[in-house]
Amino acid sequence: MSPPIAEILLGLRTGVCTNSQLGALGACVFFIGALAYIRASSLGRKLPPGPRGIPLLGNVLQVPTAHLATYFRVLCKKYGGIVSLNLLGTTVIVIGDGALAKELMDKRSAKYSGRPVEPYMSRYADPDEKYWGFSNPGETFRLGRKLANQVMAGVRAGRSHSLHRYESMLTLQHIIEKPTGWYHHIDRFATSMIVSAMFGVRFTTGKEKTMMDIVQLNDEFGLSISNAASIINIFPFLDYIPGPMPWRRRAAEFRKKEETVYANLARQAIEGENSSIENWAQYFAGKDNDNGDHRELLNLFAIAAAHSTATGLQVFVLACMCHQEWIRPAQAQIDAVVGPTRLPNFSDREKMPYIEAVCREVLRWRPAARFGIPHKATADDIVQYNGKEYYIPKDSTVIGVPWIIEHDPVFYPDPDTFKPERWLDANGQLREDYSTTAFGWGRRTCPGSPFAERSLWINVVLWLWTFDIGRAPGYNYVSDDSAFLPDFGTAPKPFPAIFKLRSTQHEMIAKQEWQESEKDLAALLPMPKAS
Repeated sequence: MSPPIAEILLGLRTGVCTNSQLGALGACVFFIGALAYIRASSLGRKLPPGPRGIPLLGNVLQVPTAHLATYFRVLCKKYGGIVSLNLLGTTVIVIGDGALAKELMDKRSAKYSGRPVEPYMSRYADPDEKYWGFSNPGETFRLGRKLANQVMAGVRAGRSHSLHRYESMLTLQHIIEKPTGWYHHIDRFATSMIVSAMFGVRFTTGKEKTMMDIVQLNDEFGLSISNAASIINIFPFLDYIPGPMPWRRRAAEFRKKEETVYANLARQAIEGENSSIENWAQYFAGKDNDNGDHRELLNLFAIAAAHSTATGLQVFVLACMCHQEWIRPAQAQIDAVVGPTRLPNFSDREKMPYIEAVCREVLRWRPAARFGIPHKATADDIVQYNGKEYYIPKDSTVIGVPWIIEHDPVFYPDPDTFKPERWLDANGQLREDYSTTAFGWGRRTCPGSPFAERSLWINVVLWLWTFDIGRAPGYNYVSDDSAFLPDFGTAPKPFPAIFKLRSTQHEMIAKQEWQESEKDLAALLPMPKAS
């Protein structure tokens, strides 16, 4: 008789397993793999093409642990715009065709709005689904999205413009004072901007303990949603091992720190020293009911907004290093609209299509989430592609890859070149056929995109008005994988850049407008009261 599973798992934990236990474990793995294979071959229906795997493991040993987007790009170049992988019995569908991604995840979003939530995340790091954007559709997801859309309606109406301008002007002062610290100044802006809106708390130096705690939590969260977070994401049955396993300890530490940091911020925002400021926490708290504290649904914003904003601005600076020919035309348009006697502001935005094109190109050239955020098929589906019919099984992980779609040479000639002109028509006006995959698809489209887009635009236009942004002598600038961190967000690694003031007058105007600007956060962030 095979030994009980508990004895097998205890043996794995202690490192002492008998031959019979190992044999039983191998049989279990074989049985699970066989079932997965039979399911994938259900009724002879054909999966999309993909690389041949090995028995039981499938393609898991072929998939790299870093720079997944580049690996997916290679697969799609070889097999076409839809590819299938088998990762330990889980079918993964990779989509590198923009029209197909739109068809499935926009038009058929009812079938593709699930999330393949990993065991580490769902059981330990976020069992309460506070990070609702990464949970499966349900009451928490619907409520979080509803409240987020209500807040973003205010952003679209311009209610955050004063705060955006304040934080970007402070960043401008920081770069003037210490231009070599530009990378850190971006991190400060991105974190302070969203936390100010959420809780009425600003970070003026970027060295505040609470800000450092949030940055650390964001990094840990980025790991938590990946397969690399824990071995139980690859071998879920190992979670039956009793006791204080490493993944349980790490998740407990994450949750304790997260609850402490965000609970303190929410308390300040709603009951404490910042309660006079109309912030998002107050708005969410006004929607509380017997089913829960909706302030916790805000936590997702601190992760998503800070990451996408910082990455976008870092990519903008990298584009200034690698492709400098577009900078002068951009500055020429700013100078023609604004002149040398004041800083640009949001009222100038519609008059500067070239700057809008620069921001669009930032999102296309090196997207913040290059390999995409996975969806899950909630039902079996059949897809037609290039005259062939393919089967997508229920519970498949489905990934639309922005890195591939936004670099399709059919739609974006010379795709690796940063070229804002691709977004303009023959008259220099913005093309009307604009679309982007930077913020996802369908019901999973990032609701915070208006906030992120405004954060990108105001900094880009202020920096181009104030500085000539150039290369550091002797540094070899590249924009391939080696220039990017190998994590979930694929942000650029720190690199040197020269921020040189365009003139003493530009410096004087920047400092003067900062001195005269509104700095009272209560006046900068009016939010609608919760009904």
